[in-house]
Amino acid sequence: MTGKYFLDTNFLVYCFSEDEPEKQAACMRILQEGRGKAHFVLSTQVLAEFAVVMIGKFKQPPAKIKSLIEDLALFEVVQVDANLIKEAIDIQTIHQLPSGIV
Repeated sequence: MTGKYFLDTNFLVYCFSEDEPEKQAACMRILQEGRGKAHFVLSTQVLAEFAVVMIGKFKQPPAKIKSLIEDLALFEVVQVDANLIKEAIDIQTIHQLPSGIV
């Protein structure tokens, strides 16, 4: 497992919620297997969505979620802006990816 991997909101929620232990174990395994080999990336949007879900739906204490976000920020964090979205559309078009990927 080498390369650059984008972590989405669902992935992070599965990592830290205990509702679906099989998915939690699978996500944690991916992180462990990638340690030192893969480059994980997430966005500011993903961090914000993660906080909303964990505090709102899963009723986790805000201080705990702030601490998790501090740890997650050790990965590369990209700022979502108009240029990034346009680049994603170009990649989707060039590689003929299904809609909904962007």
